[in-house]
Amino acid sequence: ERRTNYLADRKDWKARKNAFDNNKRNVYGMIMKMCTDHMVDKLEREADFDNKLFNDPVELLMRIKKFSTTTVDTKWEYFDLWKTMSNLINCHQKEKENIASFRKRFEERAKALQALLGDDFLDKFTEKSQE
Repeated sequence: ERRTNYLADRKDWKARKNAFDNNKRNVYGMIMKMCTDHMVDKLEREADFDNKLFNDPVELLMRIKKFSTTTVDTKWEYFDLWKTMSNLINCHQKEKENIASFRKRFEERAKALQALLGDDFLDKFTEKSQE
């Protein structure tokens, strides 16, 4: 009886694994279909494209996020961070710009900075700061 249960469980597991692998390929195809040709070229030039990005949709999305938040001109790794911070700090309401569009522009710049620094970038600062 244990053997039949084991064989049935193993068969179910194999079916779920096959469905998971098929779904990963489908997700990969959907993601790549939504990317521009330039983004696809960037992704395919990555060293780990065949073994990691092709098999891991989450890593693929993280890499796309990285490419879309960094500039092409970047030679220094902290330039993007500096540029994004200066964009946020120097964000002022333009003449004849309504408050709603200024707020939207400000929030977009804040989200870009948050994407580079992460959600918890001030946590360690507040833990170490003295009262």
